[in-house]
Amino acid sequence: MELTYYGQPVDLTTLTPDLADLILDDPEGLSLEAYRALSRMKVRSRGPWATVKVKVEAPTPEPTPAPTPTPTPDNSWEGYKARHDGAKVKAAVAEEMDYLRSLGLSPKEPLYDPSTGLVEAGIQNFNESLRDWEALPLASDAFRKAAERIEREAREDYLTTTKALRLEQDSGGLILDVNKGAQRLRMTEQAIRRLASTNGIGPNWAFTRTMAPDEIEGLFNARLSRLEDTPLRLRTRENPGHGEREAFAIVSPKYGAFDGDRVLRLAARQLDGAGAYRGRVLYDQNTTALTFEAWIHAQDVSMVGPGSAFKAGFGGSTADNGSQGFKASREIIRNLCLNLIILDEIRQDQTRIIHRGQNTGDQITGAITKALTSMEKDWAWFADRWGLASTPDSMALAFEPEVKRHLAGREAQPHEILTLIAEGKVLAGGEPLGKRVPLDRDAMVEALLGAWSVEPGGDLEAITNAVTRLHERVPVEALSDLAAWGGTFFSERSRTVAEALA
Repeated sequence: MELTYYGQPVDLTTLTPDLADLILDDPEGLSLEAYRALSRMKVRSRGPWATVKVKVEAPTPEPTPAPTPTPTPDNSWEGYKARHDGAKVKAAVAEEMDYLRSLGLSPKEPLYDPSTGLVEAGIQNFNESLRDWEALPLASDAFRKAAERIEREAREDYLTTTKALRLEQDSGGLILDVNKGAQRLRMTEQAIRRLASTNGIGPNWAFTRTMAPDEIEGLFNARLSRLEDTPLRLRTRENPGHGEREAFAIVSPKYGAFDGDRVLRLAARQLDGAGAYRGRVLYDQNTTALTFEAWIHAQDVSMVGPGSAFKAGFGGSTADNGSQGFKASREIIRNLCLNLIILDEIRQDQTRIIHRGQNTGDQITGAITKALTSMEKDWAWFADRWGLASTPDSMALAFEPEVKRHLAGREAQPHEILTLIAEGKVLAGGEPLGKRVPLDRDAMVEALLGAWSVEPGGDLEAITNAVTRLHERVPVEALSDLAAWGGTFFSERSRTVAEALA
């Protein structure tokens, strides 16, 4: 196989056994087959054969352009009066309410007959809501930008014990000394509160606000010296505000870290194929509390009356300091009156997960994937009515035959596709993966799910990445067979998706 980078052969003869990484800064210039082959390529140099690990930085997906509604409706008061059809709106409201009930939701009855037209104030309120939505960035872009902000904190966790801690003061405030100077960390107020409450110095924290720093120092150190030595996890970061490393949380050693940046990147990846969703992120650096949301919005006010839905989406929240877990919900907003003031805001919780145990990341990954997949599927009904239909999902298109055959036609989750691959029910070049990789069914399921959790997602690329990442789990002699199967797998499935979209 000829390896090319933007059409030019990749010269491997210049590599030496001392070279740890060959970095190609734009992997889009490589074919997938070349990328997979390079990841475990053995090359000949002046010395003996040497295994060269090739690092290819993953590109940031191009922002997905939001679909432009066609035609653009005239949402002025005059345009509304000219186009409003009461009977048509009433029929649409009845259909919407039946659909929402089929999803297990309970829409409220409107206060007026749905055929009644909105008053002028209602038109103004709809247009204001639409303008606010249009002013938001695409949800996937907003999520990635917020993730980058959190990643700049360069967080690190350390296991220690209460006996290794000592509080000191300097001109800038309180410093946490760990292991007699091994680390010196600023303390956020949240971290001090946590240290106080978990070690019996609180819970009445308010009294310390009247104390000088040297009094707080003495109180903590006297108390900590008398406590039984208890293990704990320090969560630390760089504070962009003052440039010093600080302890932002003190949690149990069993705390399951899956921080906000990872949550946001996973949600962004899930939304990449749904360009119509716009959203926002709120991040409180002091408490690490994070909330995020993604919405679609009706475009044509002439189809809005009492009982009409006009906004639908998804919301989630988490915090990384041990104060709260991860939760997600889907939401839809309906108008109940004539002026778009009395609203029916339906929220349905989809998942709640506490940050505890080694499986926290897998649980949150699965929850986000399931919640957003479900939301896109359920709200696609409204997106289509509002002229905001989303892009077909590449995973659904790529594996449709197997889904129909083995999953009774219901929508598949990534872990189910990976299980089908491990069971030999998804083929490449007419062969199951098990013929090329010497792992039994259970070991392969575990390996595929573990590989997928490193870079999760619900598209063909994420599934392919999980397969090819098995090179970390298989013997050297099976690597070339794995690369060949992975390349065939991706090319065949990509062709299936292209044909379905043609």
